Amino acid sequence: MKEKIIQNVSEAAKNQRIAVGVSGGVDSMVLLRALIEAKKSTDFSFFIVNIEHGIRGQSSENDSRFVADFARSHGIECRTFKVDSLRRAKEFGETEEEAARALRYGVFQKLLIDGDCDKVFLAHHEDDQAETVLMRIIRGTGIKGLSGMQKETRGYVRPLLDVSKEEILDFQKKYDVPYVVDETNFENDKTRNLIRNEIMPLLNRAGDAERVFGAWRRKGRGRKTRPHHSRFAAKRKRRKRRYALRRRRHERIRRDRFFKIQAETSLYNAVCDR
Repeated sequence: MKEKIIQNVSEAAKNQRIAVGVSGGVDSMVLLRALIEAKKSTDFSFFIVNIEHGIRGQSSENDSRFVADFARSHGIECRTFKVDSLRRAKEFGETEEEAARALRYGVFQKLLIDGDCDKVFLAHHEDDQAETVLMRIIRGTGIKGLSGMQKETRGYVRPLLDVSKEEILDFQKKYDVPYVVDETNFENDKTRNLIRNEIMPLLNRAGDAERVFGAWRRKGRGRKTRPHHSRFAAKRKRRKRRYALRRRRHERIRRDRFFKIQAETSLYNAVCDR
């Protein structure tokens, strides 16, 4: 029987052309190694996408070189993109992290639009999910934000989303997966780093992380029903609007005119729903 990580990757990758985002860190390198293992028994193709964000100077360039060398030694296509996160941050008034993310997803989106791949694989895992939810709570999210990241949405696939960091590290040790360490991940000047380095360890020590996020994960399957409920709520709202229109204008609008307005209203709502 396949290991959980390899099984997740095999199921998500089958018969697809995959672009896998690889930074050189342990999470993305484990995802990459899982793809290599999965390809031994599953039909799909993939290439590596590495993005040099232009933030950490020589260290960032060294990480990109590490990924390119690994790809070359394993006969895997690697596409490296260099973006100017600092310039975008200045132009748009964003943080460096926000600018880097926007540019990174811009690269991924172009690959999808141009038809270079069917799916983009990302190495977000279970602990990242918990951090994301906490970060959204801190920033004042709504109910939708509490749902966290989706395992697959609009061409992006996260095969490790139900895999813990501990499982990833165990996989890394078993397969002796090489990786690089981004030292800025240990600096608490960014919200996510503060959550990862300070808040999550406190929750884990108190035993609350598994209790809180375990319950949240068990309810995760409920997210699949939300689009249906949203459509149902929108349909019910349109019906109430049309009913109110009939009540207000019934006495003073001729029947033919009334049905014309009703049809126009229905068309407007249909367009807005798309």
